Amino acid sequence: MMIVIEDMVAEGDKVVARCSVRARHEGDFMGRAATQAPVKFTGIAIVRIEKGMIVEAWNNFDFMTLHKQVGLLA
Repeated sequence: MMIVIEDMVAEGDKVVARCSVRARHEGDFMGRAATQAPVKFTGIAIVRIEKGMIVEAWNNFDFMTLHKQVGLLA
């Protein structure tokens, strides 16, 4: 799996990263046998930092695209 950080922005105690994920469907996933198909999807992660540590995190990734690529959705 390769995760590429496309953009990163920090303001105050929050950091936001826009990411691209590239991988290969190599194992069972939600009951679907491995297809060896390449998959690519995007997402955004937001974290809140306090005293140098992540204390909260919010993630929003395009899992619908992932599910379509491995054949879980039409």
